[in-house]
Amino acid sequence: MPHDVREWLPPDHLCWKVLDVVDQLDLTAFVHSYRDDRQGRAAYPPQALIALLLYCYSKGIRSSRKIEQACFDDVGCRITTANRRVDHSTFARFIRRHRAALKLLFVQVLAVCARQQGLVNLAAVAVDGSPMEANAARNSNQRQQRLESVISQCEAEVDSMVDHSLELTRSCEAERGTDADSDMAPNEWPRLSRLIDRRNRAVVARQRLFERALPSAEEIRLKVEAAERMVARAEKRLAAASEAHQKKLAKYAARTSADLAAGRRGANGRPPVPMEHKTAIVRQRARLAGAQAWLEQARSPRPVPSPTARASLSDPDSRMMLSKRGGFIQGYNIQIACARRQLLLAIEVQDNPSDMTALVPMVNKTQVNRLAAGIEHPVLLWLADSGYASTSAFEALADLPLLVSVTSEAHQAGFEAKREGQHKMAARLATPLGRQQYRDEVPWWSPDSPNSSNVLDAGSTTADATAWTPRSNFSGRSTTSANSSTTRPEQALDHCRTAVARQPPACPAEAPKTARPGPGRPPGRKNNQPATRYDVHTVGRPGHAKRRTKKSTTPRPRRTG
Repeated sequence: MPHDVREWLPPDHLCWKVLDVVDQLDLTAFVHSYRDDRQGRAAYPPQALIALLLYCYSKGIRSSRKIEQACFDDVGCRITTANRRVDHSTFARFIRRHRAALKLLFVQVLAVCARQQGLVNLAAVAVDGSPMEANAARNSNQRQQRLESVISQCEAEVDSMVDHSLELTRSCEAERGTDADSDMAPNEWPRLSRLIDRRNRAVVARQRLFERALPSAEEIRLKVEAAERMVARAEKRLAAASEAHQKKLAKYAARTSADLAAGRRGANGRPPVPMEHKTAIVRQRARLAGAQAWLEQARSPRPVPSPTARASLSDPDSRMMLSKRGGFIQGYNIQIACARRQLLLAIEVQDNPSDMTALVPMVNKTQVNRLAAGIEHPVLLWLADSGYASTSAFEALADLPLLVSVTSEAHQAGFEAKREGQHKMAARLATPLGRQQYRDEVPWWSPDSPNSSNVLDAGSTTADATAWTPRSNFSGRSTTSANSSTTRPEQALDHCRTAVARQPPACPAEAPKTARPGPGRPPGRKNNQPATRYDVHTVGRPGHAKRRTKKSTTPRPRRTG
């Protein structure tokens, strides 16, 4: 082996690429955070720690202790750190101290990519979200009452420790000059640090409960509009009831005056009740007061957590959400804006499992990062799936070339398939140009499945041959051979026909039934609990099961004549 460690790796290794990129970054914010008074031990160069961070994260090593071990047995890490083994606490403190500055490096790396000719292609930018698991267990979620008890318990223990320390200090001062080594208290700083950290995490978790209970701006607008409609209806009903009763009072007064003028005692019948005691008017006034109170509450909502709401005590920023593989995970919802060649333009972490409110912030952040990186070319097309379909998002981004799938499964349940305000987007997707743009960008956007559901959401059908894209086309290569005269749509159509022909029978009754005995039944014995059959040819009354006639055990009489 060569004596120089730098000769152990080839020139095209990832380590050299990372070091070249770090040399192009502006690390002034990191350097200025250290003092230059020649006191204390010299710190590690920020360039080395940032290169170590990027190199290890690119290889999937994110634990500070594993990074410390990699500095010992990984050649790339040894070259990055100049054969120095960085302690895991030093590395963790560096990340915690420069967290804000590390986030700003994203734009600088994007600027480095923009300087490469043809690397940044903004012909289409797709926004998508994916759940990421957090470093917290699902059973760490606690309700507000439990969080309050944890806070009070930690504060009580901290107060008792402080009081005990004060008493011990006073006793030591009173017994100065005597041997008081046996009365010295043990080192309780680790326990005090753990209590304070647990108390702070409980406070942040309680704050997250109140923040999540606060409705969004769109929800507040919808609630205010609904409350205003209720107030308008209540005022209209109150005015109609008051006008009708006022006419009745005027009619009775006119009839009374006419009878008195004629010399009679007065009008016959019971006089109408006064306006303030009319039951219908009192009821409408109460409804109007309730509607006005609801309107005031909708305009200035107060976050009130639900009794069943929970927040994680281990990681308050994480949340319980659905996993793509089924079930639930404790994690985050990672939002990504991606261009071609899987180049990330923006990334955001949120705890809301829904993607509906994330489209506008992601588009705005992408535009900010694009301008900050010096990319002057605008985005020609924005793409998103049906999870981002929102009327408020469409109104806010009306001036952008946006294509969002708005097809849902509501029509199967008898409801309207598209909500109010989404018909313009549906009409834009229904055009030949919209369908072609949305369909052509699916392969590099969602390469998990060749027959993507987003294509069907855009308005195409299974008979549309161009809606299917082979898996090998995700890398940009065509599957049509040079010697074949079959075009790509014809290949796709043949594949769709083959897939449809291989589908299982639609009705379970058409499937063959097994003849072997079930588990727990010996061979040769009758099956008293047969499996349920789905007979589509039997027509019975709805709600009535078919009765099974019991066989008679008595022998039938023989004919003697």
